[in-house]
Amino acid sequence: MVASIGETEKKLLAESLQERLIGSKNSVLYLDLLKERIPTFLKNYLQNSVKRLVYTEEPIQFKNSKRFDFDHPKIKQLRSSLNQAFEEVAIFHRDELIQAINKTVSLQFDLLVRPKKTLTKIFYRNKSDQIKSEMLQMLQGLQDGRVYLNEVYSRLQEFDQFHVVETDFTKLLSETESDVYHKNFVEVFISEVKSFMQFLGMIRGYNGHEIKIDLVKLLLEARNFHGLQRAFEQYQSETIDLPSLERLLTSFLEEQKNLAVDNSGDEIDNFFMYTSSQPLTETERVTIVNGQTELSGNSGVNGFEETVLVTQKKKVKIIDSGDSANWIIDRNKIEQQPEGPLEPLQKLIDEKSRKMIVKKIFDQDCSAYENFIEKLNEIDNWKKAKEVIEIELHRRHIMPFSKEALRLGDLAFTRYFHEKTM
Repeated sequence: MVASIGETEKKLLAESLQERLIGSKNSVLYLDLLKERIPTFLKNYLQNSVKRLVYTEEPIQFKNSKRFDFDHPKIKQLRSSLNQAFEEVAIFHRDELIQAINKTVSLQFDLLVRPKKTLTKIFYRNKSDQIKSEMLQMLQGLQDGRVYLNEVYSRLQEFDQFHVVETDFTKLLSETESDVYHKNFVEVFISEVKSFMQFLGMIRGYNGHEIKIDLVKLLLEARNFHGLQRAFEQYQSETIDLPSLERLLTSFLEEQKNLAVDNSGDEIDNFFMYTSSQPLTETERVTIVNGQTELSGNSGVNGFEETVLVTQKKKVKIIDSGDSANWIIDRNKIEQQPEGPLEPLQKLIDEKSRKMIVKKIFDQDCSAYENFIEKLNEIDNWKKAKEVIEIELHRRHIMPFSKEALRLGDLAFTRYFHEKTM
């Protein structure tokens, strides 16, 4: 049921959004898309795409001259305004936009229906280890009022490791799911349904007050609450509003509690004894195809390849399909690196760590080690420093998740985010 209904709904939702945003047009201006109500992931994706396009195409180019101060605030402000104007008039061609809609709708749908399994696939698609701060940034972009996701974010903040391996994250997700649903099932589930209804509203362009019973059952089944579907056996309508759904579930659970007491049993727990690690059937297996989560089977959404935007000058690839963060993160709201002077790495690396790094990474070449540390000291942001470290590790054939590699990364990270790691 989950696979068939899920795939059908995703296809219908994507087609509905395509018709509303594109219709019969061959291309659409980004400015026109901004005027529409669209799903969060698509909005973030389009925003990040136009910024990357302006950066790649460089429509504004100044001729170098020593007679002008190009760093003057007035010039910087003018350049920023021009860049923003070019972003707004960026053109998305029909096929490109259809692929973007299919991919982002599918991903957002899966995160709403199967948040636990889909989050695991996104974070650990090609990795066995993730940096906690980067995971928090992505989770921050998912906050939409769901009790479960809010609690996952809070618990991950308290996690005492810089790196988070898949087994630990899966355990955190499962324990959080079990705890929040046991604490107040109705409140948590209603928050899930409400978020799903908001997503449907972004697809249609307006908010609906009711949701189809089949979709409610889909959300229950995806969370392995199969027994709770019996709550709808006597319900006649095909749709239901949130207040009625809350009353129906509350009443049904109360009846089950009373039955459990009368039978001296613990029947109510049967509704919460879902297996967090229960394997999916082949037809329900959640997969990622080039960054896209989808339920396997006859999906209407194929693997997503980079789309080429044809301009008069040259072809420019503007879709980075391998980075799910481009759909999840509103990069204007990402947690910023703390301001302030940066400590030299020599002060942060203790003697024991220094000896290990020199021996394991630089093969006892102290000069190469010192030169590399000085190179890192010249970098004023973590993202660039991380890239330099990864390149050096690859050049020296050092496994990225070896003890020495992780230690070097941890020490470098504290240089840029000292206020949050101390």
